[in-house]
Amino acid sequence: MRLFLVFLLAGCAVVGKWDKPGAGKQEFYTDDNLCQAQAVSSHRGAVDWAEYESCMIAKGWRKRS
Repeated sequence: MRLFLVFLLAGCAVVGKWDKPGAGKQEFYTDDNLCQAQAVSSHRGAVDWAEYESCMIAKGWRKRS
């Protein structure tokens, strides 16, 4: 349950900070979930935010300033 809340809160923290031309919220949530899962699985349970950001950028997302 705690891990779920961490993901939920982490997801809320990044919503609105990413842009991808032509993408909707559903695409954001799909890519966000995939990138978080990837960043966690390769880092023993903790989110590697640098890896998360790299994943999102690889999927065509750009961070807002």
